[in-house]
Amino acid sequence: EPSWDLLKEIPQYDEVEFVKETADEGTEVNIQSLYKLSEAPPIVKLVTMIIVDAVKSRASDIHVEPHEKFVQVRYRVDGELRNVLKYPKRIQDSAISRIKIISNLDITNRRTPQDGRSSLRLENRNIDLRISTLPSIHGENIVIRLLDQASGLIPLSKLGVPERILTPLIHLASQPQGMILVTGPTGSGKTTTLYSLLHQMKTETESIFTIEDPVEYRLAGITQVGVNEATNMTFPAILRSVLRQDPDIIMVGEIRDLETAEIAVRSALTGHLVLSTVHTNDTVATITRLLDIGLDAYLVSSAVTGILAQRLVRRICPECKSKTDPPDILMRNNFPSLKAYYKGKGCPSCQYTGYRGQIGIYEFLNMDTRLRRLIAKNVAGDELWDAARESGVITLFENAWAMVENGTTTVDEVIMKIPYKYIGGAFKKQVANPRARVLLLNISREDSIIIQTILEPEGYEVISTSGDDIIEAAKKEHIDLMLVNTFPEWTEAVKKLRSDIRYMYTPVLLLSEDVASVNQEQYIALGIKGSLSRPIDPQRLLDLLQRGDSDN
Repeated sequence: EPSWDLLKEIPQYDEVEFVKETADEGTEVNIQSLYKLSEAPPIVKLVTMIIVDAVKSRASDIHVEPHEKFVQVRYRVDGELRNVLKYPKRIQDSAISRIKIISNLDITNRRTPQDGRSSLRLENRNIDLRISTLPSIHGENIVIRLLDQASGLIPLSKLGVPERILTPLIHLASQPQGMILVTGPTGSGKTTTLYSLLHQMKTETESIFTIEDPVEYRLAGITQVGVNEATNMTFPAILRSVLRQDPDIIMVGEIRDLETAEIAVRSALTGHLVLSTVHTNDTVATITRLLDIGLDAYLVSSAVTGILAQRLVRRICPECKSKTDPPDILMRNNFPSLKAYYKGKGCPSCQYTGYRGQIGIYEFLNMDTRLRRLIAKNVAGDELWDAARESGVITLFENAWAMVENGTTTVDEVIMKIPYKYIGGAFKKQVANPRARVLLLNISREDSIIIQTILEPEGYEVISTSGDDIIEAAKKEHIDLMLVNTFPEWTEAVKKLRSDIRYMYTPVLLLSEDVASVNQEQYIALGIKGSLSRPIDPQRLLDLLQRGDSDN
């Protein structure tokens, strides 16, 4: 046929080869082999060290993230993720299986998400672990939430709530009915605030119920119920059942939909005090959100008695706090001027971040008659804001700026985390492309200049330092690779580095006068990635660093 003849005229493509994807390693899992590998002492030690180190570092979450050639471990400390450790791809399955075993998860199931829990006791502290797994293209991603039962419940007076907010908030919480809403993004401390309120209100004469997804901390004298979609234990279903349990105070973990909102609002109107959370930017936006999900305006205006918006910002480390020059962003934009500016220089106490701990920033809207009338008329947000300001509301930004002024936090923290309607796109958090940080330890000034000249045009960030404390130098500079001069005690220094979980697999290269003189057994035992002799060969240096960065 003519069409077939036409196809014969298409040129050959002999150089093209189609490559089939390899079968998923998870299709067949040898259970006995997985158990045996995951119970091996080095794997048990690695997983235990990661969890214990995270607890000691005050982390709230551990992220175990598989990549193409390595597995990255990160901790969330004071609300920020930081890289801690990279370990080889070859032990990925063993380490993940170990985590699954301690949390009673199915180690053969690698295709669907799983949730589990475990606990540990460390230095007379009980730590609950909430484990979540999620299959990704490079393997199972694992996040472990760490819940310290000792530090989870903070007294209301120690949350950092200003007195002008705390007094009316406690007054509303002591009323027999109404609805108090706490709003803010995930991780802003809403649940902690609600727990503190409940603890404040708990008496023998009150019946208190909480509905949570999941239950994070156990509160004595309070009935706590966890949401379970699989058994139809949803927020609305549990809330209906709780109302038949003769409650006085009900805490609903989150208002997500119209059904939950309607039941909660009607509960607040029929003689119950209801506490709950909503994800919005500020207090006035919470009213708009309730109307948007379908609640009638008259129900919102009648039921809601107070709204607390909050954020968490990092505190400047008190050990290394110092005065500094005004940030450039203030010079370019119309921010309120301050008499002094502070920041943390970075020290061992704060792991060289300049911050240690977090503090709450609050905005409180106490519903008055004028606001109720405006809400009942479906008035727009700007007019509600005007009325709120006239009633004495101090915004999140104004409260945060006061924290900057008294040296509690920094301008950068406030700009990144606090909503301010006059901030344009220039203030959005900018994340630069990360560059590998190379630490030169005890290397001469002349060699350091040569290495810097070679590496910086290739995108590396080079830091030079000297001294005996190799771990302190690594922590201070947050390194990715290390180039070490073969000074007399270099083997002891690298052994010390390997004893710290953060640097167990950090690539280390040697700079030596005579490479052949280096003991090869020590070389292998210490995990040295390569060696370099003088005079420095630029191409060999780049090849070694690229190989080390790839392994890392």
